Amino acid sequence: MSTDLIQAPTAAAPSALAMIVMDPAKYVAELYAPFRAKFSAAKTAADAIAIDCSTPAGNAIAVKHRAVFRDEIRLGLESVRVQRKAPILEIGRLIDSYAKEIATEVAPYEAKFDAAIKAETARKEAIKALEQTRKDKIRADIDGFRDIPARLAGKSVADLELALRDMDNMEVHRSRFAEFTADAVKVVAGVTKTIEGMLTAAVQAEAVTAAAEQARLAEDARIAAEREEIARQRADNQRVAAEQAATAKKLADQQAAIELVARQQREQAVEAERLAEAERERVAAAVKAELDTQQAQIAAARQALADERAAADQHTTAAAAQAQADAVHDEAEAMDLQFDIDVAAAIAQVELVFVDSLAQTSITCVPPEIADAADELESNLHLLETLANNTGFSVEWLIDRLERIDFAAARILMTAATYTTT
Repeated sequence: MSTDLIQAPTAAAPSALAMIVMDPAKYVAELYAPFRAKFSAAKTAADAIAIDCSTPAGNAIAVKHRAVFRDEIRLGLESVRVQRKAPILEIGRLIDSYAKEIATEVAPYEAKFDAAIKAETARKEAIKALEQTRKDKIRADIDGFRDIPARLAGKSVADLELALRDMDNMEVHRSRFAEFTADAVKVVAGVTKTIEGMLTAAVQAEAVTAAAEQARLAEDARIAAEREEIARQRADNQRVAAEQAATAKKLADQQAAIELVARQQREQAVEAERLAEAERERVAAAVKAELDTQQAQIAAARQALADERAAADQHTTAAAAQAQADAVHDEAEAMDLQFDIDVAAAIAQVELVFVDSLAQTSITCVPPEIADAADELESNLHLLETLANNTGFSVEWLIDRLERIDFAAARILMTAATYTTT
């Protein structure tokens, strides 16, 4: 295939007159038609070869084809674009300049006629506005009549009577209402009739209101009287409640004081009983120790007596031994009696200690039963102490005294127990 460059035809520039009547799209298409044809031919030729720049011949072919696309088509196209657009741009500039110059010369003449037209239009509009203002004022006056009943709603009878007189004295002149005079007369008549109805209703309502007010005042007076009575009763109830509360508090305080004294007395009695019990335990322990000692001594004496009897049987005659045994027996009986006396005395001492402890408690005075039994117990003890070593008294007499001591001690315990429990 030949690698000669394809020459595109050059389009001739159209005349100025032709450009005026030319279709812009058609003009541009005809202007670039040679380049479009040249590009189509060059593209067909380029697609038919294989590019190989490794040989001098192949490189020369590539250079020629590039020159076609670059120099003859792309750069030629740009040259034609600039050349053909320059007069068009100048035409556009001249078009704008000439138009501005002509418009500047025309403006004063246009403004003169425009001002006259607008002045006349404004004059007519002003006349029309004045006429509309006149009509609006008349309509507003008539609407003012229509609004009178609404403004009188809720007014008193006196206000309605005054308004009705004003409506009766109202004169509707044509000089004021012009073409709306008939409407004004009709509205005034209707408003007058409406006010008359409102006045009638107001008179009836005031009568009803007056009666209702009297009834309300009477009811208020009754309610006020009831409230005063309720307030008085409430005050009396509060006073009685306060008095009852004060009395209840006083009784509660007295009961609390009594319970406090009773509790203190019980605590003191319990403490006295505890101290007495401790003292009794201490004395009983001492007495027991003493009794154990005495019993040991008696046992030792009896053992000695037995030993002596055995010795007497060996060294004396039977008669002498019998006499000595009798003496020892009498001595033993005397020791047993002394032991019983000591036991009674110890018991009596324990009871007397209890009586002394009882006297120190909350009981302010010793009961006469306890005092008598204590006196009897003390006199018997003194008598036993005086006659303990006197062998002239019989055993029966001493036993009788011991029984009296036990009886006196029992009386003390029973009476004391009765008083401490109560």
